[in-house]
Amino acid sequence: MSRAKKMLAAVMVLMLLSSLSACGGILRKGETAQEKAETQKEIEDAVRKSGIHGLPDGLKGSCVGDNPNLSSVSLETTGQYLSVEIPTPLMTANESLTYSIMFSDNMYNRSTQVGFKKVFATGDYVRFVYDMSGSTGQKTYPGDFATDFSAEKFSTRIPDSAIKGSEGVKWVAYLSVDGNDVATCPADGNSATLQ
Repeated sequence: MSRAKKMLAAVMVLMLLSSLSACGGILRKGETAQEKAETQKEIEDAVRKSGIHGLPDGLKGSCVGDNPNLSSVSLETTGQYLSVEIPTPLMTANESLTYSIMFSDNMYNRSTQVGFKKVFATGDYVRFVYDMSGSTGQKTYPGDFATDFSAEKFSTRIPDSAIKGSEGVKWVAYLSVDGNDVATCPADGNSATLQ
């Protein structure tokens, strides 16, 4: 897939996610909290029964970008978590910034997007995992936007059980500012490997 097509696909995904993230944690009209919890449990049970598992422990990967605010990305799975670290992150934007990572696993034929979005005007943020290949949709995760969000680095951890994949999963990181993709890592838009 050409870089232009990848970028167009990423923009479309981000537009979809922006519209979905606004309603992800809200109860539908007439839906009780218990019904929402039961629906989420059914989704998680279906994924578990499918035999598709989250990322295995002990995987590592990194890439080099060509934008000072996405100069490199390091990923590591430890226990039940995916750790993400980006040096010299973008600290402000007119509206929002989103760091996202697209995972593609050939073994399970699954694509998953992990994202960290911060809206500066309101101070709101969302951390999400979106299953691009299945019916589990988007899951949002509570917790801080990042364990460290300073001029030196952006680092965070998110449960990796929702990221379906195996050793050798391919990934690309994106930086979007005010809804526009401005950088990828690796810089050429090709995939890095988590192994």
